[in-house]
Amino acid sequence: MGELRPSLEQMAKEKLRRYRFLGLQPPEIVQAWMKRAKVFSVPSIVAKSGEAEGVWYGVC
Repeated sequence: MGELRPSLEQMAKEKLRRYRFLGLQPPEIVQAWMKRAKVFSVPSIVAKSGEAEGVWYGVC
């Protein structure tokens, strides 16, 4: 669980009617949920060096 998760869960609870935090999942589960989702949100952190993580979604 990342350090931002509690605040993001609280924000979702206050602002959304339906949401789920699934945590770490294998790629096939992530793809299945992404196909169903109306909104997909991933928190990201930018390091002091400027490097940032990202999300890659590929269809094979």
